Amino acid sequence: GPESGHAEAAALIREARALFAARKKQLADGAALPKSPLAEAMIVEAETKAMNYLLADAYSHQDWFTAAKLIEESGTELLDKSMVATILRKSGQVRQAVEFASSWYASAPESEHAAEAYLRSLASAAGVGLASAGAPASDVPRALLSLAGSSGGQNELLGLVFSLLSGSYSSSLRSYLLFLRGSLLADTDAAIDAYRSALMERPDNVEALVALAQAYHAKGDSAKAQFYIKQAKMLGVADMELAAALSNLESALAQK
Repeated sequence: GPESGHAEAAALIREARALFAARKKQLADGAALPKSPLAEAMIVEAETKAMNYLLADAYSHQDWFTAAKLIEESGTELLDKSMVATILRKSGQVRQAVEFASSWYASAPESEHAAEAYLRSLASAAGVGLASAGAPASDVPRALLSLAGSSGGQNELLGLVFSLLSGSYSSSLRSYLLFLRGSLLADTDAAIDAYRSALMERPDNVEALVALAQAYHAKGDSAKAQFYIKQAKMLGVADMELAAALSNLESALAQK
């Protein structure tokens, strides 16, 4: 099937990368002579494509630690920045994720992808649950990184979210901002209002649907929790962490 074909291709590419690495060592040791400039350029291109394939394969399988190792080996210069930010954050390298995303957003403040990557990394640094979006680094105290999980860090981030919501952004980013606001609010009813507003901006925001299911479960309203679980499952929950949260919620509801 397709999956076995992918696995075979990935195995062959790993073998090829091992050969590339062995050849580099031979060249460094003087045990081999370089080929023509054109041939050397083609080898470099092939090695880059091999690495990109393996990285995309690890990313699609949400194998974050393998993906992070590949980034460490190859660097980030030629890679998709959204992918890099996600890999760093998902592999637990939150400080590196914040630094990478803040640098990206500072260099491209018009990019909503950079904004979302930055906010997601800050949300992780502040210990926000489901969440993972942006502002220039100068707008966010560096101390936020040392406040992970504290109310201080979350209050800093909430203030940033309120500020950004006054700006003009796409429905997709506004939906994430509203979801993030809900995730940061202590009051469950206020959080529910924020999650609903997120769905008004983007009805397929699965994060908001799962968060609504969790919020209604916390309020003891199993019927509404089940309703939003069903909505999320109909759309499909691709993210493994989100799927696990949904599964845990279903188990909790089944025990009632």
